[in-house]
Amino acid sequence: MVLDASALLAVLSGEPGAEQVPSRGIPVVSAINLLEVSIVLTRRGITPRRVRAILDALALEVVPFDESMIDRATAIHAQTRERGLSLGDAVCLATAEARGGTAWTADRAWKGLDVGVPVQPIR
Repeated sequence: MVLDASALLAVLSGEPGAEQVPSRGIPVVSAINLLEVSIVLTRRGITPRRVRAILDALALEVVPFDESMIDRATAIHAQTRERGLSLGDAVCLATAEARGGTAWTADRAWKGLDVGVPVQPIR
């Protein structure tokens, strides 16, 4: 289970669809997607120190983003940009592919996406 920033934010904020994310196992998140979440939380007025405490409490497996994943995210972004997928979306999909997992997202633009990575929308 590789979480996109949108899915992780849904869980943290109790948004619709959050209940779809399984509570068992250790979720995987790219370091870049975790940065996205951190920035959103600080924009919401949460101090960086508190953000770190919140994220640490989740016991996530944070995956570094390497050169092969950069190449794959670049290709995914080029393939999907007309559908409105962001750099962060491409990062999550490349991470899921590298880990052989399913990408979980709250982003409706991913529905029906065919980039060779299983996708699980939460809403």
